[in-house]
Amino acid sequence: MIGIIEAQLSRQRLQLGRGVRASRTLPLSGAGALARAPVRASARAASVLAPTPYMGWDTYFALGGRYSESTVLRQASELLSLGLQRRGYRYVWLDVGWWQGARGASGQIEVNRAQWPHGMAWLTSTLHAAGFEVGLYTDAGSDGCGGARQGSYGHYQQDANTFAAWGFDAVKVDFCGGQERHLNPQSAYTAFHQALVANASHRAMLLSICDYLQPGEYAEGEPALGDSVFTSYSYGPGVATAGAPTPTSASRGKCPSALCCATWMPTPPTRRPRGPATGTIPTTSHPTRACRPRSSARS
Repeated sequence: MIGIIEAQLSRQRLQLGRGVRASRTLPLSGAGALARAPVRASARAASVLAPTPYMGWDTYFALGGRYSESTVLRQASELLSLGLQRRGYRYVWLDVGWWQGARGASGQIEVNRAQWPHGMAWLTSTLHAAGFEVGLYTDAGSDGCGGARQGSYGHYQQDANTFAAWGFDAVKVDFCGGQERHLNPQSAYTAFHQALVANASHRAMLLSICDYLQPGEYAEGEPALGDSVFTSYSYGPGVATAGAPTPTSASRGKCPSALCCATWMPTPPTRRPRGPATGTIPTTSHPTRACRPRSSARS
């Protein structure tokens, strides 16, 4: 079968079919997670996480907030079978809806086992084995665009540690709850950037900022121009694409982690989230700003 990910869970194997080549069978280890060496920030410091604007598939634009493990694997299979991954669409991004806001007594995120029966680490390992990078969603505030308690406010470091331990490669941080708490976007995104850089697994992860609000969109005078999407370019290059930057990378015109790539959504049509959309599978995660050296970045 061409381009299909088939997880043979009962036999603890993952079978991947790609093109006309014979499928590969990779053994699982531990509690159903594929063996994979951790990606440490120090090992990737000299490399570039986003040399060009990264591309992929985001659950939000096709499914809204209603999807599951099987849905994500099915859509990843489509990226393979349609040849989109070969063309650079490597990110599979879990947007709003992957988590309903539950936390344990220690503040640790608790996912819905009916939605993710094999857990988040198993999912990232499965997608990594197929050649994908994997992103997920949170909010700078206590709530998220999908509902109450779906943000990371008060848990930035704890959640960054969790996301890294699960094996995620990127984190989108929205600002619905951030605006509700009247947070300063630059301060909030800088704090989240620092949490990602200091994650306990030393894993390099992209940071996608989504301060989408135009001036006065939330309420009269809120946000002010200085806290709106139109000024995110002024701080985004310094905090987006978080990881371990190298001091000389910007001078080479590259986009190393944490220096000069900002991802943002400048003109959202309505306050989100919307319901599931119909039509073809979208092939970009969300609009991105061109990747340029920090010294020449413009809005």
